[in-house]
Amino acid sequence: MNPPTYTPGLGVTIMAYRLYMGLTRDTLAERMGMNPRSLERIEQNQRDCPPGLLDTLAEMVSKFEHAVDIAVDAINTAPHPVTLNADADEWTRAVYGRAAVETGRSVNSTL
Repeated sequence: MNPPTYTPGLGVTIMAYRLYMGLTRDTLAERMGMNPRSLERIEQNQRDCPPGLLDTLAEMVSKFEHAVDIAVDAINTAPHPVTLNADADEWTRAVYGRAAVETGRSVNSTL
């Protein structure tokens, strides 16, 4: 379990995981079943990182990257730019945004 115990000073690492996925603190906290304020305190090194949090984040990054791979395929095989609906959640927007960067192709949004 990483970290194995409550560990201080991992705020920048936690924030880096979140920013890599392009998620707000609220969305990441919700997806992890955490209170957004708790996540904020961890990121700001006001609270120690709980056991296993880095492992959980690594699993989320793996899922994110897998979703990006699927989105890249969708973008590359679409006859025209992919359009995201206004009700697309933040995770989906982040996935398709990353896929658009990786493919160099546009993703339209009705936002």
